[in-house]
Amino acid sequence: MLIQQFGGKINYLPNPGNAGDSLITCATYQFFRRNNIEYKCCQSEKDISDNDILVYGGGGNFGSENSRVGYYIKKYASRVKAFILLPHTLFGAEELLQSLPETVHLFCRERDSYEFASKMVTRANVYLHDDMVLSAEVEKML
Repeated sequence: MLIQQFGGKINYLPNPGNAGDSLITCATYQFFRRNNIEYKCCQSEKDISDNDILVYGGGGNFGSENSRVGYYIKKYASRVKAFILLPHTLFGAEELLQSLPETVHLFCRERDSYEFASKMVTRANVYLHDDMVLSAEVEKML
């Protein structure tokens, strides 16, 4: 598993947003626990340092360089040890995608995003993966 390959604790930055994003975040916490992934939830940018493995929560809002996801990628992708974007819908932000270093790992939650990102990136890594919410243990949430 990619996250475990880096070893050590990760910094997790949940994707804020609507109720769907909250469910994705809850499913992500369950995923971390099931896979014994040690994490710290970032409360602010003060919690992020240059040698971190920064994992940004999944969602559907990476549609421009000015989106919240775009902001964090621009600010940290070249600074942290690794930047992992959990399954997202991607569209737009072509210049940003083309500029991403090989330390960036983009997980796309549907084929259209995956094909788009695969055409745009030159060095970053692109993967196709189900939305995190699909792995949710609903009984435990209730």
